[in-house]
Amino acid sequence: MSDQLFPTFSSLSDETSRRNRAFIYVALFLLFIGVAIYVGNQFLGSKKTNTQHSIPSPVKSQPTLAQLSPTPTKNESRTSTPSSTLTTTPQPTAKALEGVKTSLRIQVLNGSGEKGAAGKGAAVLRSAGYNVVSVDNADSFDYVKTVLQLKKSKNQFKESLLKDLSKSYKVDSTVQTLAEASSFDAIVIIGSE
Repeated sequence: MSDQLFPTFSSLSDETSRRNRAFIYVALFLLFIGVAIYVGNQFLGSKKTNTQHSIPSPVKSQPTLAQLSPTPTKNESRTSTPSSTLTTTPQPTAKALEGVKTSLRIQVLNGSGEKGAAGKGAAVLRSAGYNVVSVDNADSFDYVKTVLQLKKSKNQFKESLLKDLSKSYKVDSTVQTLAEASSFDAIVIIGSE
């Protein structure tokens, strides 16, 4: 009878041990269910994204220079004599070039030796709407005037570039021809003046 009133230490430890084991089994079961749900969600979730059809978003394209070029009026297309068939292609105006300045890849070089000169030149061009893709030092620091090198295929930007650079620098009026194979469309070398 005393055994029933006062449980022995061994019977207490067996009961506690069973409760602990039951708790561990329940915890492991819940952990297993949680992992199974997570893995299933990941697996099924990736299947759902692969079967969805994506709708392409419309891409805004910038106008080409040919689209921006003014078309001749009826009076411009007529010639005074039949033998005169020479016509000139009108160049886009500076206002028309505003939208396509970003298509010009420009490298700005420090040719003055003044610290930060190329960075300042790049800021001037970026504020005017150009795409400056590289800033570096020139081959020497002996440049007095700012020099513009431009590909022949990008000659329509010559006047606009000269005008925008002249606002901040003394620019050499002779524009040097840049090789068509160059990775830049224009190179601007900032001089000391």
